[in-house]
Amino acid sequence: MPNLGLSRADCGHVLPNVLANALAIVSLHYRCASISVALLVCADIYLVAILIEAALRSSGRPAGPVLFDLPERTWSLLQLLLMVTLVVTAFGSLYRTSGGVIHVTKDLPSSTTAVLLPTAGENASPLASSTEALYFSAVTLTTVGYGDYVPGNDDARRLVVWELGTGLLLIAGGLTLVISRLAVFPDG
Repeated sequence: MPNLGLSRADCGHVLPNVLANALAIVSLHYRCASISVALLVCADIYLVAILIEAALRSSGRPAGPVLFDLPERTWSLLQLLLMVTLVVTAFGSLYRTSGGVIHVTKDLPSSTTAVLLPTAGENASPLASSTEALYFSAVTLTTVGYGDYVPGNDDARRLVVWELGTGLLLIAGGLTLVISRLAVFPDG
């Protein structure tokens, strides 16, 4: 069996995240908001812990015990991708179960290149499918905000704000840590 270079520390980061992604997919499919909330709270705590550990290591403090080992360079990119997938899927599940995200434009036939037209308020439909939920979550996380789906009540707006906060943690913690770890090139 080939050695993938997966250390015990890497297993402690990557494998739980794979399991969390599987649970998020189940939550999205079966509309189980409690699983998604638990996964997202754990993800936010993990991201804050990563930030704290990175700050402690970069502060020049004397060598001593670390809070936890960080994933190796080769596995940190996979870990970041798993975290993004987890966040998009879990928030998609919450958007789908909340019923507060609404579709406010008419979909155009694929052969038409015209602009999307707003529909009347009574014609707006709630987000219903998993695909729509994942789409809205990804658009929200990337802060693109096309405007075809919008949060229609306070609960949905709170979810959007939470996702934006988690996205900031991903960028501030996850992405910068991965880039800094990958930028350290070996001599030779």
